[in-house]
Amino acid sequence: MTVPGPTYSERSTWRGCRKRAVTRRVVSLVTAVIVGAVGYLLDVGMAEDALENELRNHALVTWNDVSAPLGKILLIRKESSVCAIKFLEYRRGNDATTPTLFSSGEETFYARYQCFCQGDGGSGFSNPTIGELNKRPLRGIGRLAFQTGETNVKCGPFKLPWSFPTRVSFQIYGTKLGDHGIELAPTRWADINGVNVRESRLRWFRYDEGRKLIYLRDEEL
Repeated sequence: MTVPGPTYSERSTWRGCRKRAVTRRVVSLVTAVIVGAVGYLLDVGMAEDALENELRNHALVTWNDVSAPLGKILLIRKESSVCAIKFLEYRRGNDATTPTLFSSGEETFYARYQCFCQGDGGSGFSNPTIGELNKRPLRGIGRLAFQTGETNVKCGPFKLPWSFPTRVSFQIYGTKLGDHGIELAPTRWADINGVNVRESRLRWFRYDEGRKLIYLRDEEL
C-alpha cells in the first residue's frame, strides 16, 4: 500500500516551523553576542575607571612607561640631561561616536602638565611652562589614518609619548621600540623646590620588556 506523502499544507507548516526555529537560534546567538560585547565593554570601562582612580594616589611602572601620582613630580633623565613634569589634571571627553570610513570614532582624552627644566650646571629648575595633551579619533583610511591631537610630553630635550591619564613612555618619539637610555623616576614631591635628583631613595626605571606591572604608594617613593 502506498503511503501518501505530506500534503502541500503540511509541507508549508514544516517549512514555517523550521524557519521559525532557525530565526530563534539566530536571535539567541545575536543576543548572546550583544550581551557579551556589552559585558566586555562594561568590564573594560570599569577597569579603566579603576586604573584612573589608582593613578590618583599611586605611581605606576610598566615595561614601557611610568606614571607618578596626580599632582606629584615625575623626573626624566638621559645621561646629564634632567627635567621634571607634574600632571595638573586630566579628563575624558565622553564623546565616542560610531566609527566611519574616515574616523575611528574613539573618545577624546585630555591632560595638562607643568614642565620644569634643570638649569645649566644641574642646579635647580627653571620656572614651569604649561603643556597640554589631547588624544583625538584617528582620521583617514587604513594605514593613512593619523592622529590629529598632541600625544607627546615635551620637556627640555625630551619628547616622549603619553598615555591617558598620566603615563609617560620611555620611548623617544619617532624611534623604534627599545631602550634608548631614558630613565624615569616617580616621586612623592609636589613642590619642585623640594626635588633632589641625587637623593638615594629615588627609584629610577628604564625600558624593560620583562618587567611586570608595579604600583607604588607615596611612602614607597
